[in-house]
Amino acid sequence: MYSIQPTQAQSPLMWLRLQLYPYRRHFKWLRRVAQWQMQLSIRETLQWRFCRWVSLLTTDPDERILWQMPETKLKFALDPLETIQMHLYYRKGFQPEIGRWVRASLQPDALFIDAGANIGIQSLIAADFFRAKLGASALPLVYAFEPNPRILEQLQENIRLNDLQDFVCALPHAVSDRHATTQFFLSSQDNSASSSLAALGPGHLHTGQTVEVQTLTLADFVRDIANNRRVGLLKLDIEGAELLALRGAETLLARDHPTIIMEVYPALLRAFGYAYADICAFLKAHDYTIQRVMPDGALRTLPNDEWPADVAYGDIICFHASKTNSA
Repeated sequence: MYSIQPTQAQSPLMWLRLQLYPYRRHFKWLRRVAQWQMQLSIRETLQWRFCRWVSLLTTDPDERILWQMPETKLKFALDPLETIQMHLYYRKGFQPEIGRWVRASLQPDALFIDAGANIGIQSLIAADFFRAKLGASALPLVYAFEPNPRILEQLQENIRLNDLQDFVCALPHAVSDRHATTQFFLSSQDNSASSSLAALGPGHLHTGQTVEVQTLTLADFVRDIANNRRVGLLKLDIEGAELLALRGAETLLARDHPTIIMEVYPALLRAFGYAYADICAFLKAHDYTIQRVMPDGALRTLPNDEWPADVAYGDIICFHASKTNSA
């Protein structure tokens, strides 16, 4: 008799997971344990490693977990191996402070444009708001852009799950400053949110794989496709291409003065050849004030429009001078 031992390339935990994987259906209960331990006072990195280990052990090929967002009736079909969706399932949410500001900034008579919609967290929050306010809509009030084909399928599935097809339209385009056909660089399947119009490299889990996508400008899209309706809220989370999207929406900003919620990731901005200061200069030239959204949802003005050197990424909310910033 002999026993199979872990190789030098395998950690003991990886070896154990591989040995147990054929019997994974017997270990689904560990998912509840992983959710529970997130509430304990344990170092976050250890908690997250356990969640990851449990997902790798218990997930069937192509499995989706049905999850309901707390305090709503919204349902999502989650991939338990993908980072953002793991956050939703194990932490019972992802960036709730952004969701609160989205809700607070929506207007019943104006569009919400979600560029970088991913699986639809904010798009579905908005569509649910419009359904509750209006009951029905002849035209979509939410336009959700997601160029990653695999994630776009999930976005469309989540729209159907919630019967929100009349309120939100999912589109495969990438938002930019021009209309073109270009390559979209895909990140690994477990971190799909890092896919980008720029080749960010292995440090951002890019795989070297690309898909061909169409880019468009938001100003032209609203004029030609969205019936030239007013835009009340614009969310940009497009992995460094945010300034390109703003440039492509310039006439829209001048006409509608939408509130803008935007991710800031300085390392990704540099991949496109600009910096956070360039975004600030553009927005201020269009009479916007800029505040950082803190993890608790509070707003903070950044001194001299400088992004904190010790903060890798975060979000800002931008209000036109004609508006107030009340949530």
